[in-house]
Amino acid sequence: MADNINSEDRLIVSRVEDAVCSARDKYATRFIGFLDEHGVAVAKGAAIGYSNVAFYGGYESADRVYMCVYPDYAEVSPDDYPFKAVTVIARPTAQLSHRDWLGSLMSLGIRRDSVGDILTDGSRAVIFLADGITDYVMGQLQKVGGEGVKIQLGYTPPLPQASGFEQLRFTVASTRLDCVVGALCSYSRSKAEEVISAGLVAVDSAECLSTTKKVAAGSRVTVRGKGKFIIDECDTLTRKGRTVLCVRKYI
Repeated sequence: MADNINSEDRLIVSRVEDAVCSARDKYATRFIGFLDEHGVAVAKGAAIGYSNVAFYGGYESADRVYMCVYPDYAEVSPDDYPFKAVTVIARPTAQLSHRDWLGSLMSLGIRRDSVGDILTDGSRAVIFLADGITDYVMGQLQKVGGEGVKIQLGYTPPLPQASGFEQLRFTVASTRLDCVVGALCSYSRSKAEEVISAGLVAVDSAECLSTTKKVAAGSRVTVRGKGKFIIDECDTLTRKGRTVLCVRKYI
């Protein structure tokens, strides 16, 4: 384990190592979550060498997920994961943001790692909650962003749109990670190098400390505090030899 690992990452590593020991030596299945993209990368690193792991957040392509560590003989289904979905409904004309829904949950004293994805269309949200807090939230959540709400267990498909995207286009000197991060975040080259070296940048869910790493089309780049980006195109050159970067930013 790296000496400079922060306390939150150290806790994830410790929990994963304990879970691997339990699965390998005691034939017990363990769950760890909710993990964000960075937490998933830390957890995968801690489980290197043990292949019986899975990740699930309630639907395909969930951002916040539980990790399952299981023994050789076990089979794990989505129903085994220790969380539930609830649907929270406001008046039809309400326009509540992700921040409104999350803020209302945090005001109840709930830890962020007990809450999975929050999918909303403004007047309705489907929220994934750890089993231990589901009943509490259903009994206590009465208002969101000043709007009265009703809450029920489960949800009726389809889910609200999981994520929206903002289309962005840049030209960069090269597809080096420092150039890409600089463009995505409006950083100078030195600032981009600084945040990469500080471990604040991930490529395809894995922390990347190399400023010279080349970013490919299809890569997902996450800059902590700035957001998540999908690189759609990075192989077209301008007349001056600069690279055209076509990007979608999660919003």
